[in-house]
Amino acid sequence: MKLKEFRTRLGLTQKELAKRVNTTQQTVARWEIGQTQLNVDQVKDLCLVLQCKVEELIGWEIPVEEWRETPFAVSDAGTPYGTLSLKTTVGNRDYPVDEKARESFLNQLNSLDNLRGQETSRPWLYSWTLDNKILLINPEYVRRIELIGDDVEAMPAFHHPEVYRALDDWIMGRVTGKVREVCESLIEEMGEENATRIASDVRVTFDDGEDEWCPLTEGSASSMFGLEAGTFNVARCSFAEVEEEGYYSARYVNLDRVVMIEIPSDRYHRITAPE
Repeated sequence: MKLKEFRTRLGLTQKELAKRVNTTQQTVARWEIGQTQLNVDQVKDLCLVLQCKVEELIGWEIPVEEWRETPFAVSDAGTPYGTLSLKTTVGNRDYPVDEKARESFLNQLNSLDNLRGQETSRPWLYSWTLDNKILLINPEYVRRIELIGDDVEAMPAFHHPEVYRALDDWIMGRVTGKVREVCESLIEEMGEENATRIASDVRVTFDDGEDEWCPLTEGSASSMFGLEAGTFNVARCSFAEVEEEGYYSARYVNLDRVVMIEIPSDRYHRITAPE
């Protein structure tokens, strides 16, 4: 485990780290030499304070086939770049993105010219963000796109992936420690419904500016997976399922009238992971 390495990198003493995770210096010392094993909640709290991923801290990667059941976040938080700013026909939105998301988005923009003129399909744009979103963007409604480095303009706020994972589990009452403190602060600021749905619901924005929120389920995740995989080849007048309750209820949206879809990335990756 690389606890001492990350602690030293942030200039924290054992005593300072112990205070932040509500334990003793002696316990931190035992963790660092492997004398005492960490439980799940302690690992999450340490990752939050040390600003690292679970895989980095404990030295092993969570296999994809275990994503559905793991108590840890599976969304990757890469090296922060700055802001993806979208000006659409229904308003502006800014998202914090990492370096890889920036590179991917630039490659997509450079490829758009080669895809235009297709009669049966249209190109959509795809990105992921540091605040737990996968974006599917309809260029028909985009007026301007800006990529702005954090050294030029402060990027939008975002939280550690474990916070979004905890918000998705909030109703189960399993969240404890430092992670719980951050979640409670967000809930106090935003309200419980707004805070928890950023981790569990799909947000669909239509061409009249209306937003529709729907829980991301197995059925709707399958529909989103098809859109993500076909980002550059979405048939015109397609309908995507955004909500389903088995035989009894289903809801579809007309993609020709959709400006953007925001998908909670941690829940999405867990639901669509192979069993």
